[in-house]
Amino acid sequence: MGGDTGIGEQGDVFEDIDADTGNQEPLSIIDQKDWTQVAFKKDPFEPPDDATCDAQSGIGAETLDGEDTLAVLTGFCAWATLVQQSTLPLKKGDILNLRIWHFELTGEGPAHVKLRIGEWVFFEKEIQKPHKAQLIAESIVVPFDFDIGSQIYFHVDNHGANEYSLVELSKN
Repeated sequence: MGGDTGIGEQGDVFEDIDADTGNQEPLSIIDQKDWTQVAFKKDPFEPPDDATCDAQSGIGAETLDGEDTLAVLTGFCAWATLVQQSTLPLKKGDILNLRIWHFELTGEGPAHVKLRIGEWVFFEKEIQKPHKAQLIAESIVVPFDFDIGSQIYFHVDNHGANEYSLVELSKN
């Protein structure tokens, strides 16, 4: 019955379980509509003095191929660090599932995408532009416990008008 959710024959409620592995479907540890921009003075990724961001125009939730995502439009926001509290706790050994989409990247030079929980930077990628559109998908083992409400940071810096979307941050 993998993939079904509802009431079983005996009246039992069952969860969405993969029949082959017995693993529960990944659970999101974020709410895509709950991100807040971090002030440059408090940004843990240390923005340069010339960092700019018009968050009103350059940051927001959007639907991408049926999924809620967080979009950063770097034509309006060349340096963006956003924060929210985790919606679930993480335990040592949990697997984080990360998906980031970027459209074709124009311009020259490097772009950077980073994610952090508390003090742990668990994803850091430099992308040389120009670059074709790409889905970045990673699975990362959590090295220690994090309480519910731990600070999660998502960072993008890029010169030029490009778009990055945080599609998924979930745990197994």
